[in-house]
Amino acid sequence: MIKPSTIINSLEDDAGILNYRLSNGELVWPLVRHGVISSILNHNNRLDIAQSSGTVSKVALLKTLITSIVKTPFRIRKGCVIFFNSGITNIKTEGDGKYFNRVTDPFYFQFKKGKARLIESTAFKVLRMPRVHDGVYPQFTLSLLAKLKRKFARLGPSEFASLSDIVGHIENKLAARRINFSKSEVKTIVTDNVLNYISGRQVYRSFVTSKKPKIIFLEDASYGNNAPILLAAKESNIKVIELQHGFVNNEHIAYNLGSGISGVSEMARYFPDYYFAYGRFWSNSINIPSTRLSIGNPFLTQSVRKFQSVSHNSESGRTILFLSSGVTIKETNDFLTVLAPVSDVKGYRIVFRPHPSESKSVVDRYKSALDLGISVSTNSSLYADIASASIVIGELSTALFEALAFSNKRCYLLWSSFTKSYLDHSMDMQTIDNTTVGKIFEECGAQTHEAQGSYFWETNWETRFQEAMSAIIDWSSVSA
Repeated sequence: MIKPSTIINSLEDDAGILNYRLSNGELVWPLVRHGVISSILNHNNRLDIAQSSGTVSKVALLKTLITSIVKTPFRIRKGCVIFFNSGITNIKTEGDGKYFNRVTDPFYFQFKKGKARLIESTAFKVLRMPRVHDGVYPQFTLSLLAKLKRKFARLGPSEFASLSDIVGHIENKLAARRINFSKSEVKTIVTDNVLNYISGRQVYRSFVTSKKPKIIFLEDASYGNNAPILLAAKESNIKVIELQHGFVNNEHIAYNLGSGISGVSEMARYFPDYYFAYGRFWSNSINIPSTRLSIGNPFLTQSVRKFQSVSHNSESGRTILFLSSGVTIKETNDFLTVLAPVSDVKGYRIVFRPHPSESKSVVDRYKSALDLGISVSTNSSLYADIASASIVIGELSTALFEALAFSNKRCYLLWSSFTKSYLDHSMDMQTIDNTTVGKIFEECGAQTHEAQGSYFWETNWETRFQEAMSAIIDWSSVSA
């Protein structure tokens, strides 16, 4: 089992990987590194990529198209605060059934009405509508323009040579460490990522120049795939903030640079100016050339307050919640097949919560486990599921750590190939596998970590956010 840090240190032990540039002078490596390292990791560890399949409603597609035309981002007025975010984190609220984005909306509501706007990508090709506010503009038209330009984008002779050379550099570095990889796949990733950047840079440069955002919040700003937006902002001296939206640590590909390039000043151009983390644990676990601030997780804070009382009902005391990663399908089935009969004897029910990216393929993926009577969660709220369980089991995910914010939860880390790829046993959480399922039924089998809650999840997120923003922009002119 190979870890991301092994690949990162192999490729980035010196600054040689930064010798390859495009015709406009941009570095190639920051644009492609996440995709390349992910490919090498998955090739060696044989990890599945979480994805969802299934049909998409033609009505939903039509509504998405109409909304995208009516609410094009080009209608956003100049000088707004702009969030670029993903619609996959939209969740349906109780009561009116409108969608709320758990990552960006709490921060959006900190701004005066009309001072901020969201440019949102689709979730599985459709927009999750209606939303709880009218400040959302689909990214569709911007993406469409970039895709149209992509059809005509071509590499110049010098760029073609540069890409060929960087693939050769990667091959030589990995060969020295005897690390296998698919050269054809890496070559495709490098070429596609660069062409996507070339086709998107003019679209977003024109958009940013015309709209002059006061500041930009950019999801996945550190990944390289959003370089057209990030670099357009940098060229216009607009500060970029990335909000933490998932699990990060010292093995996360996007948020950790090798020793040979972490000190290269030019790399800061390819990362956000600020990274707003959930807590000190997360901000201290990454190595990127951004100012890291510990802000908090507003949606978690609000949800704990809302659902905490659920923890005390009788059913929650006999419920095991399993959080799927969507990656280790066979290992998950094998583990649940062992756990299910033991849980049944002990009088516990198991609730399986799918990863969002596999929501439409659960039955096909986990049939052997579900046939044993395991229930699939239909709850739109992760936190309602956590609150309704006494034991929470999962692989590497933010959700498992979010369970620590709730009182009296016994949490276990499934020691799967996916977990091993990113963690070691130094993580302060008890591990479990097929041979040790019995220990979860021991009352003192796992710590609840309540004392460490603030280390993972900062309190007073509103105050922290407002103080951070006051140091970046004229907060009084935009704050609610």
